[in-house]
Amino acid sequence: MTNKGVTPLFVACELGWSKVVSVLIEGGAQVNIANHAGSTPLFLASKKGHLGVVTALVEAGACVDMPNDIGETPLRLAERYKHKDVADYLGQFVQYF
Repeated sequence: MTNKGVTPLFVACELGWSKVVSVLIEGGAQVNIANHAGSTPLFLASKKGHLGVVTALVEAGACVDMPNDIGETPLRLAERYKHKDVADYLGQFVQYF
């Protein structure tokens, strides 16, 4: 982990390397670890629109509705960056009150 909280899982998620993500998860990578901004690997995959990575993270137990330090969620990032497939997928796990 770097001083900004970046792990190999963060890098693989941002680049959309779903096979690498799966290997890292199988090797014990923590899917809910947050970086210096309070964002988890799911934030990066959602922002970039990597549905395969998002799916792998969620299936491994990634928290879909945990906000980062400025109150954003992975779903909100997917919506903002117009990744409808990712937003639709994440939306099925979020409960609105």
